[in-house]
Amino acid sequence: MKIFWNVCTLILAQVSLAQYVFVPEQSHLEVSKGATIHFSADAIISGSLHNEGLIELEQHADFGPNTTLGALKLVGASAQSITGSNLNVSTLEIDRPTTSSLTASQVTVTDELRLTHGILQAGWDGLEVLGTIIGGSESSFVQGKLAITNKQAEFLHYPVGHDGVYLPLSLENTSDSRLQVEAKTPEQVLLQPNEEMVAISDVAIWEVQHSGNVALNSMVTLGYPDMDPASVPQTNPIRSKAYSAIVSVLADSVFVPLSGQSEMHEVMPGGNARQSVVSGNALRLDNATAILGVGVVPVISGAEFYVPTVFVPSGQYDENKRFRAFASAVEVERVALMVWDQRNNKVFSEEVMDTPLEETGWDGLVQGGEAAQGVYYYSVKLETKDQGVFEQSGTVMLMR
Repeated sequence: MKIFWNVCTLILAQVSLAQYVFVPEQSHLEVSKGATIHFSADAIISGSLHNEGLIELEQHADFGPNTTLGALKLVGASAQSITGSNLNVSTLEIDRPTTSSLTASQVTVTDELRLTHGILQAGWDGLEVLGTIIGGSESSFVQGKLAITNKQAEFLHYPVGHDGVYLPLSLENTSDSRLQVEAKTPEQVLLQPNEEMVAISDVAIWEVQHSGNVALNSMVTLGYPDMDPASVPQTNPIRSKAYSAIVSVLADSVFVPLSGQSEMHEVMPGGNARQSVVSGNALRLDNATAILGVGVVPVISGAEFYVPTVFVPSGQYDENKRFRAFASAVEVERVALMVWDQRNNKVFSEEVMDTPLEETGWDGLVQGGEAAQGVYYYSVKLETKDQGVFEQSGTVMLMR
């Protein structure tokens, strides 16, 4: 059965319509304040619409020429798409077990986006929120471009994802801004780390676009599914007993660490327990699109000794600017380090007592000048207070 309205005005207070509904161009549909109209089947509204209540949709809905829709709630379990042009919704809620597609080119939520259950697929130009976002979890997020226009909040949480996977991103220092975020599956050719990292995870990349006249410097938090950093295939193999995830940003065709060691957390705002990583320093956001990824770096943990196989004196990752030994959970009393070039010329020698390890090591200089990039040989000896002596010889790559 199908329901058609001819030339008329229909004012609805509380009704549920289970049949296909068509409102022709000459007609007017009005939902009064406090009322709810529930469409269980497809709806095409080619006539004018004035909604002061709530419209619930179970299946496809085409709003024709209407751009101001009032409050919408997406429910049901059938395939669903919302069609129109430059749609403005006061409150948009999704509470359904499947995906809803916003096939309209642009959808703007003026007051509140509620992510209760289900995935909201944004249209080509994305979804923009001028108000607040409530919810966001592994079972409910936005796929595609999500923009938030913000006047006052110093912290923004983007409950985004891709290909059915929840990949939230949070930014700090965001007042008076318009920031758009999209999570994507990266192309493998793009995942090139600089020499300070061993790999870039293929779990996702995030594109962040800032629209505004004043650049922002924002701390970043990336959320992603459980991942063992040691299991990520290494582009730049560096031997280590342990590895850690950090926030990285694409710069000149390679990913670089977002300056500083990142911290690991288990909970993202609005989401379930999962992994996330926080940038050590702020990301500068201007009118260019920033591309973020999860990088992997070698670290040490427990009572261990570790000597890296690569160091980068001019790099951004502070712990990799000097070639030195690392030790944890021990008290080092004496350090002896010697380095030779490939012609067996000694280029560095050091023997110190009771000196912090971060103040020891070779900075890549030889007689005040920069040593050439390449392979060098080393011998290192650490004497500890209660863990004995650690000695190791090998090769290290100096990268410029």
